[in-house]
Amino acid sequence: MSNTPPWLPGFQKRCEIGSTENYVIHSKPATGYKKTYPLLIVHGWPGNVQEFVKIIPMLNDPDPEIRPKKTGFSQVECARVFHKLMNRLNFKKYYIQGGDWGSMVTSNMARIYKNEILALHLNMNSAFPSGIGLVKAVLGSFAPKLFFSSPNYQNFNLFDLFKMVMVESGYMHIQATKPDSLLQFRFFRKFTLDKVLTTVTIYWVQGNTVNSQRFYKEFFLDTRNDLLSKEYCEVPTAHSNFGHEPFDKSPEEIMKHSFNLQYRREHPDGGHFAAYELPKTLAGDIFDFIRQQTTPKPKKTDEL
Repeated sequence: MSNTPPWLPGFQKRCEIGSTENYVIHSKPATGYKKTYPLLIVHGWPGNVQEFVKIIPMLNDPDPEIRPKKTGFSQVECARVFHKLMNRLNFKKYYIQGGDWGSMVTSNMARIYKNEILALHLNMNSAFPSGIGLVKAVLGSFAPKLFFSSPNYQNFNLFDLFKMVMVESGYMHIQATKPDSLLQFRFFRKFTLDKVLTTVTIYWVQGNTVNSQRFYKEFFLDTRNDLLSKEYCEVPTAHSNFGHEPFDKSPEEIMKHSFNLQYRREHPDGGHFAAYELPKTLAGDIFDFIRQQTTPKPKKTDEL
């Protein structure tokens, strides 16, 4: 047969049953499905096996994009992979920066590999306050001016933040519970059509649409994420707080109870995709922070 399909070689079997000689294509289903069913399909005359060239791969794998992918790759595992990657590139000590899921991955890295990470920069604080930070967040919701110095947080209200998350994070609930059933791309106000199509193409061509959505489910399945977020981060940390980042309303007075916060900048503009929206601003903050960390501090002289 010319143009032999890739699934055909190796699956042809010759079987003698009674006095008849039979040739059968035994094509196995794709891996990853929880349950599969044996199916015999039979053609007629003058049909032949060529009829099944298109349908066999469809029956074996109804939707390669929707098929469940490898599970267990959470934000903690991602942190381990990225650390090994940097080591393999011969960087034994290095700086890290993250926003969105990247903020959690890099925060995990800073807590797990605190002796290898030189400093951490975040443009979104993903850690929910705990301990004293949570107490301040609750009390500060009733009297923000008494707890928070920044003019941008004089109307801080933890309960309003909860409401916003409930309203704006429906996609998170779907992707955390049934990520394999959703093919969704969100369009953003500041993205051009070319940028949106580029983003869609990158995910689609590489077959990573479902993988990226499973990241939400893995977050809730891996309890280490919660345990690590409650652990104080000793690594020097910077925070670029952008005014239109909906999921990061973290006053300095709260954040410093979770991180060794040594640098902070608040910007009136910019949002969830700061690296795309305000790249110069974010890059400037990163440079300033690293410069701060690498500049030798003046030695204290003993008073005479």
